[in-house]
Amino acid sequence: MISIKNLNKFFNKGKPNEIHVVDNVSLELPDRGMVAIFGKSGCGKTTLLNLIGGLDSFSRGNILVFGRDISSKTDEIRNKHIGYIFQNYNLNGGESCYENVADALRLCGVTDINDIDNRVRAALRNVGMEKYAKRSPDTLSGGQQQRVAIARAIVKNPEIILADEPTGNLDESNTVLVMDLLKEISRDRLVLLVTHEVKLVDHYCDTVIELSDGKVVSIRSNADANGYTAKNKNCIYLGELEKSDTVSDTAEIEYYGDKPTSPIKLKIVNNNGKTYVKVCTEGVRVIDDSTEIKLLEGVFDEEKHDNKDCLVDMSELTSINGNSYGRLFTLISSIKSGIAYHFSKNKKNTFLRYCLMVLAMIAVVLTAVFSTSIGDLQEIDGLYNHNSFYALAESESMNNILSSAAGIDGNGVDYVRIENSRSDITVYFRADTFETFRDYVGSDSLMSNAVLLSDSLIEDKALLCGKKDNLEVGEVVISSVVADSIIKSSKVEYISDYKDLMNLLSERYFFDAYPMKIVGVVEDAENAIYANDISITKYTQSRGRYSNTDRAVDFGFTVADGETILLVSGAIGSDYPVVGDVIKIHGIDLTVKRIVTKQERYIDWLSANGISKTAMYEYMVSLLVDENPSLTEGTEEFASALARMLDDRYFEYYDYYYSEFENFIRDLYVFGDVRAWIYCCRGEQLISYAFLPEEYSKAIEYKNRMGRYPTKTEFDEKAEFLPSGISTDELVQRYYDEYYSADVSQVNESLYLIGEGDFVKIGQQRGETHKSALGSSSTPCYLIHSYDTVATEAWLREVFAENGADEMSLYTPDRIYESIIYDAKSQILSQIVSLIITLFILCICMYFIVRSSLLNRVKEIGIYRAIGVSKKNVIFKFLIEALVLACISILP
Repeated sequence: MISIKNLNKFFNKGKPNEIHVVDNVSLELPDRGMVAIFGKSGCGKTTLLNLIGGLDSFSRGNILVFGRDISSKTDEIRNKHIGYIFQNYNLNGGESCYENVADALRLCGVTDINDIDNRVRAALRNVGMEKYAKRSPDTLSGGQQQRVAIARAIVKNPEIILADEPTGNLDESNTVLVMDLLKEISRDRLVLLVTHEVKLVDHYCDTVIELSDGKVVSIRSNADANGYTAKNKNCIYLGELEKSDTVSDTAEIEYYGDKPTSPIKLKIVNNNGKTYVKVCTEGVRVIDDSTEIKLLEGVFDEEKHDNKDCLVDMSELTSINGNSYGRLFTLISSIKSGIAYHFSKNKKNTFLRYCLMVLAMIAVVLTAVFSTSIGDLQEIDGLYNHNSFYALAESESMNNILSSAAGIDGNGVDYVRIENSRSDITVYFRADTFETFRDYVGSDSLMSNAVLLSDSLIEDKALLCGKKDNLEVGEVVISSVVADSIIKSSKVEYISDYKDLMNLLSERYFFDAYPMKIVGVVEDAENAIYANDISITKYTQSRGRYSNTDRAVDFGFTVADGETILLVSGAIGSDYPVVGDVIKIHGIDLTVKRIVTKQERYIDWLSANGISKTAMYEYMVSLLVDENPSLTEGTEEFASALARMLDDRYFEYYDYYYSEFENFIRDLYVFGDVRAWIYCCRGEQLISYAFLPEEYSKAIEYKNRMGRYPTKTEFDEKAEFLPSGISTDELVQRYYDEYYSADVSQVNESLYLIGEGDFVKIGQQRGETHKSALGSSSTPCYLIHSYDTVATEAWLREVFAENGADEMSLYTPDRIYESIIYDAKSQILSQIVSLIITLFILCICMYFIVRSSLLNRVKEIGIYRAIGVSKKNVIFKFLIEALVLACISILP
C-alpha cells in the first residue's frame, strides 16, 4: 500500500546547523494492521509521518501510495486515501463537531446533503459522539475531542489512518478508549501510529518500526497486541461502594458510598400517569442516557480486556470517488467567513478598516482629479479662444503700434485692449446667485473658459436670449458656446436653458463694485463674453492697476474728457501737480481741474478749497445794514438794533458758515470715512452732529421741534436742546458691519478721476504717465482679437521682426494650445505618479493586513492544511476575505 524508498529530509540544508532528520529510510508498509513508528523525542518519527501524509516535503527519495507518487498529487492522495489524527486534535473551534467531520467529506468533493448527513452521523455514532454533533469542540473534554477527530478521519472510509501521538494529551482511561477505537479500525485498514509510549506499542501495535537519529534501527512484529484495560473515570463500579436500602410504599432507594452530611431533598410528582423527579439539593447530578457517566455492577478487573463498546461499523461508510479534492471553501462560504471575521469585535480590525477608508478616499480623489484632467484634455478646444492673441509691448514703439492696431487694413484685427494675463479667463457663476438674491453657501459652481471682449463686436450677431444693446456697467452678453458650456456644467434642474441664465451673477469676477451679470446670449462660435468698454476697463484696472485712475462719476464728480480731479489722502508733496497743470496719463493730456485732499474738519476743508467766510460780527453788521438802510452805524440806535439781531438771529450765522457742509461731507465720503458714508448713503442726518459745533447741533434740534431757532438768550437759559434719541457713536456702531461689507472706494494715496472717454482709452493703451499717477510697472500685455487669424499672425510676426521684438513675447492661439497641452500633460503625469504611489501604499497596507490576518490565524490555517485543504483553496479563502474587507472599507 505504502512504499518508501531512500527517503531523506534535511532541516537547514547546506548551513552549519544542518540536521538530517530523515536519513535514507526505505519501508514497505502492509495493507492493514496497526504499525507503530516508535522512538525517543527528536528521532524524526513525526517528520516521517508528515512526509508520508503529504504535510511536508522531502529532499530526496520517493513515497508511493497505491503506486502513485505522493508529491505529484498530494491533495488528491491525502483526501482520497488518508485520514489524519493529531495529538492536538486540530478541530476548528468556529464550527460544530458535525461540521468538523463533514469538512472531510467536502474535501473529497462530496456535495450531496443527505449523503453527508448519513455518513457524518454514522462516523460520530462509531466513536460514541453522535449526541454531541451540535456542540462546539471547545466545550468537550480532550478525550471527546479526539474521538471527534477519529470520526473525521474515518468518515470518508480511507485505506490509511495516520495518527500522530493521538493520546499525548489524554488521561489513561481516554487513552484506552481511543486506542481501542484505533485497534478496531486497524482490523481492515492500515493505522500508522507515532508514539513514544512503550505500553501502547506493546499492547496495541502489530508492527513496530523503531527510529533513531532519522534512521530505521529495527522492525519487529508483535503478535500479542490485543490491548489492555484501564479504569474508565466515567464508569462507577457499584460493587466497590457501600450499599444501603430505603424502602417505602411509594419508592425503593438504593444508596451507594458515604452517607451525605445532610439529607438529599427530592420532589417526586405523579401526574396524569407520568412521574417527575426534581432534585432540590445543590451539587447533585442526574444520570441519564445523555451523560457519559455509567453505572456498572461489580468491581473493576484489570486483567479483563473487553472492547465491545468500541466496535466500529464501517458498513455505512462506503468508499468515496470524488471528482475534486482539497477544496473546502466556496465563494459564498468565504464571503460569509470574511464578513464574520472583519465585523468581529476587534479594535485592530476596525482600525485597519478606517486606515483603508482614508487611503481609498485619497485614491478616489486623485482618480477623480486625474479623470477631470483627462476630460479637460479631451475638450481642449473649449479651453481657449481661437481668435485671440496676446502680445507683450516691451518698447514704446511696440506699445504705440499694438495699441492702435484695430482697424488697420489687411491685419485682421478688430479689437485691442490691455490685459494683465496671457491666457483666457475661467469665469465662475453660482447656480444659486441671481440678481434678485444671493446665497453663497454650499452650491455648485458653473464655469466656462472665455475671453472678455467689447460689446461693439456683437452688433451683427444674432440675439438668442435677453438683450445685447445699451449694456450697463456689470452687464455681459455671452456667446452661445459659453452658454452651452455653463449649462453643461450645471447640476441643478432650474438651469437648463438660455433663459435660465439671465441675471445670473458671477461668483468671482467683478467690474469694480459691479458683479458680472448675464443679460443676454448671442449666436457665436467663440468662447467670448461681451461687456461695454467701461466694464472692461474697470475689470482690467482691478486686475492690474497700471495707473491710479478711476471714473469720476463713480465718486460723485463731473469731469469732462481732457480734465481730471486729483484726490490725495495725505499731504500734497512736490511730486504732485497744481491746479491748472497739464499732465499725461497713458499718453492722454489731462488738465488738473481740482485737487481734493482729505480734511477731517470743515474749517480745514474751507481753507483747502479757497473758500472764505465772514466773521459773525461783520456778518451781522452787513445783514443789519442791508435790512435797515435808514440806520446809521455808530449810533446808539444802530448798536441797540445790532445787539437784538445778535441775540435773535445768532444761529442764522451758522447756516451761512456751514452752507458748504454738503460738499465737505461728499469730499470726505470719497476717502472712505464711515461717518460720511452713513450721512451720504444712509441719509442719517444725526451723524452730521459729529462734524458740527455742539451749540449748532442743539439749536437745529430745537428748530426741528419748535419750527424756529432759539434766541441766544433762550439757548443760554435752557439746557434741553441736546439731540434726543440715538447718539452719533451708536449710529456708527449700528452701521459698522454694513459699511465694511459695502463696496466703498477708499483712496489710500492718490487717485485721478477722469471722464468716461479718457477712462476707456486707458483700458486700451499704455503710454507716458505722470509719476504721481503711476501704478504697476509691469510690461503691458495687449489682447488682440482677430476675425482673420492667419492675417493677424502674419502681421504681428512682421511687426515684431521690424521692431526687433522677441517673438517669445507673442502668444498665438497655437502657442496657447501647446501651452495648455503641456500643462495638462504635466498635471496628468504628476497625478498619475501620485495615484500610483497612493495605490502602491494601499496595496502595501492590504498586503500587511492580509499578512497580519494570516499570522493571527496561523493556527486556523494549520488546521486547514492538516486536514487536507489545498494551498490554493486556503489562498482563495483569504483572498475572498481580503476582497470582503475592501468591500466594507475601500468601496464605501
